[in-house]
Amino acid sequence: MKKNFALFWILLVILTASHAAAATPRKGSGSGARASAAAAEAVRFEVNSATIDELEQVPGIGKAMAERIVAYRAKQGSFTKLEELVNVRGIGEKKLAKLAPHLFVGPKSAKAGK
Repeated sequence: MKKNFALFWILLVILTASHAAAATPRKGSGSGARASAAAAEAVRFEVNSATIDELEQVPGIGKAMAERIVAYRAKQGSFTKLEELVNVRGIGEKKLAKLAPHLFVGPKSAKAGK
């Protein structure tokens, strides 16, 4: 009887510990991660008027990439469609697909960069 009672308590402790571990939020999950993911999705800039600092806010664009986008825009003129970003070194089809939700090309009257 004492063995069964001890076994019961051991199992209870194990089950309680595993339940508590499963209920504990892990790094990168929970409302904080959802909030930052939602904030990242909310970032949207017009590619012809965005500054280097603004472009750096786009997930997947660092300082060097932002500088290349602005330099390309200054040399070649405004982008007429978003797909032209593949002409910037470091941006291919996959990268463009990731950037597209965060960038757009505005009306021609909003030209900038030359």
